[in-house]
Amino acid sequence: MGTFWGHWGLFTAFCVGFLKIRMAIQRGLTVFGNVLIFNTELAKLDEYIANFEEIYGISLDPLQRKKFAYWLAITLERSQIAPLNMKIAKKQIIDNDPNFDLMWQWNKKGELTLNQDELYFLYQVIYVFGIIDGNPNYENSYASAHQKNQTHAYQAVMNLALVIKKTFNFQLGTTDLELMFNFIAFHERSTFFMEILTCFSTVPT
Repeated sequence: MGTFWGHWGLFTAFCVGFLKIRMAIQRGLTVFGNVLIFNTELAKLDEYIANFEEIYGISLDPLQRKKFAYWLAITLERSQIAPLNMKIAKKQIIDNDPNFDLMWQWNKKGELTLNQDELYFLYQVIYVFGIIDGNPNYENSYASAHQKNQTHAYQAVMNLALVIKKTFNFQLGTTDLELMFNFIAFHERSTFFMEILTCFSTVPT
């Protein structure tokens, strides 16, 4: 029971922190009331995101930039006090995506000094939360990595296709990697927070 409440407490703190940072960024501030939210200035976040667009050869829309700014601010601050240890199975999936190397290039260009686990984490974020949406090359590469590893998310989509075929006699386009990306990302988003909680080396009890 203690472990459950420990995870729940960490999850709640994570969400509250996320909401405070979101409000601060929306207001263009680094403080919320009289409380310092994060040390990274908005101009620096913009610089990091511009580097990301350059490395990836894409242009993010305003909503995508905001979402990336939220998660980047959270990651930069959280990684200093509560670093993640990504699961080996998750790393193996991401390692099958050749475009993951671009995250290392971005990290080096911006001198972010994020470690490997944090880059794995941000890789998940940019795909799961739609920051990379609208770029078929990266979407297809992400879906292909899940297909190669026969991940839970990929198998869930394939099972959905079987049910749809049996119930409605409609064939879901499972050979379309761009379509598969959307279904896989949806599944990954639904389990994201609980999975991330298992990646912290210490959990309050």
